[in-house]
Amino acid sequence: MIKSWFLRRIVLLIAATILLSALFTTILFVVAARSIVAEMVATDLVPRAEYFSNLMTRYLEGTMPKDVLKTMVSDATVLGANIHVCDAQGGYYFEATSPETESGSDGAEDYVKLLAASIVSVVKGNRIVSQVHSSTTGRDYLVVGMPIAQDDKIVGAVLLTKPLMDLSGTVTTLNNSLFVSMLIAFAVMLIPAYLAARRMIRPINQMRGVALHMARGDYSVRADETRKGEVGELALAFNYLATQLSATISSLVVERNRLKNTLDGLNEGIVAVDHTGSITHTNPSVLRLFGHNAAAQITEREQLIPDESVWKDFDFAIQERCPMVRSLSQGSIVLRVSISPLEDENGTVVGAVGLFRDVTESERLEQMQRDYVANVSHELRTPVAGVRGLAEALHDGIVRSEQDKQRYYGYILRESLRLSRLIDDLLELSRLQAGTVAVRCSSVDVGALLREVGEKYRNMVEEVGLEFRLDIDSAACPRAWSNADRIEQVLVILLDNAVKYSESGCVRVSAEWDDERIYVSVEDEGVGIRKEDLAHLFDRFYKSDKAHAGGGTGLGLSIAREVLNKLGETIKAESEEGKGSKFTFTLLREDAHDRDA
Repeated sequence: MIKSWFLRRIVLLIAATILLSALFTTILFVVAARSIVAEMVATDLVPRAEYFSNLMTRYLEGTMPKDVLKTMVSDATVLGANIHVCDAQGGYYFEATSPETESGSDGAEDYVKLLAASIVSVVKGNRIVSQVHSSTTGRDYLVVGMPIAQDDKIVGAVLLTKPLMDLSGTVTTLNNSLFVSMLIAFAVMLIPAYLAARRMIRPINQMRGVALHMARGDYSVRADETRKGEVGELALAFNYLATQLSATISSLVVERNRLKNTLDGLNEGIVAVDHTGSITHTNPSVLRLFGHNAAAQITEREQLIPDESVWKDFDFAIQERCPMVRSLSQGSIVLRVSISPLEDENGTVVGAVGLFRDVTESERLEQMQRDYVANVSHELRTPVAGVRGLAEALHDGIVRSEQDKQRYYGYILRESLRLSRLIDDLLELSRLQAGTVAVRCSSVDVGALLREVGEKYRNMVEEVGLEFRLDIDSAACPRAWSNADRIEQVLVILLDNAVKYSESGCVRVSAEWDDERIYVSVEDEGVGIRKEDLAHLFDRFYKSDKAHAGGGTGLGLSIAREVLNKLGETIKAESEEGKGSKFTFTLLREDAHDRDA
């Protein structure tokens, strides 16, 4: 059984061609064979008819005895033909019939009636070769007629007749021989035709195998280009296609991987859906935003994002070809969702992409900035309003005594100083954040610096009813590589905050160290800081407890952090509400700096 469809078709086509050729040849031969055999027999009978015509001429001239003539005629009938000799008036001299022609006949043939027309034609001097049909026996006969001439006159006719049915056996034998030879030729030709077709189909099968390998992703296989003609050209084109396709697929894979890595590396969450709304791609960020494992494979919409309104927005963007923007609260975070439809090269919407951006921090910063503007406006308005009110009272002459005037002048001076401090803090923070402040580092005696600052603040702390403690071994404390003025600035800010937010207890300054850093701490036993405020304590304009803020601007800790950042140091806060706070900042040891240098 031939498995190849193409090979089977080729073999069947060749077989059908051979069979049709044999069939048409047989039909044409069967149709023409009878006439061809009749012509061959007629060709054989014509010279015999001429021979007998010459014999009759000699007989009539008296040069041949009659008994010799009859003997020769009788011998001629053995060849299977009937001999009829007539005079010019149609009368018979004699006739001789072959036993073969009469055997199997249904009755005696009336040759006088059968050959009447032929005799008339021959005695007129015509040579005839024709076929006649007998109404007596229903047979067809081949008739060959030759005139008998004597002294240039037609004196009779010689006719040879042969039943065509005698030719049927010959024709049948020829037909059978032709049929057998056709079958043999078909069988013989079918084998080389099959082998040739299989040889022709082999490179096509090989190219089919190459195509299947390419469909599985193997672009290294190649078709055989060595064959000549169209098959070789097809293989060459196929290999060129494989090379170009391999390069294109490689480029697409690189681009896909680059795009995937880019999307997976984004902080924003990405969700892509097809035209039916089914999820086709997610990146780790969107999984993390909605509380899933970043390596999870989630294809269900409600499982990924349980908020059905988000998916309705996706469906709306696809159906209406319209981008959507919305905000979504997910626990403690706020997400900005942007959904855009995707179109192919024909402008058909094939899906949508959603971008999920965490805007919690920006929302918080925006709110903080609004609060800051309100606080700064309040801080600026209060001293300005106070100065204006006092100045108007003095200007209008409401205050008359010198003692009251001096008191009002004192109020104006205090409010002016407060306004000046606020402006100075704003300018200082701006310069630090802009990087316009140059900080030079040198060797600093930390122990001596802490003692000096502590002595300055001891009286102020004790005046408000607090205890001041300086816990440091000045002799053992290592030197730092830093800026003494900036360290003192940070200490002053921390001590001011400690005094401001403490109503009783102790304010303590201490220092510890390891091989790399010195850790300076300012600790109080004041109101403490709420846990939710600790993360924002060093933000600009942030006040954790406005009830105890006093005359502060909310910029001190921001300035302290910016100063320490300039020095390459860090600061942290520890606090428990109602029990006090502890601020610790680092300083690089001088010997550690020397080792690194």
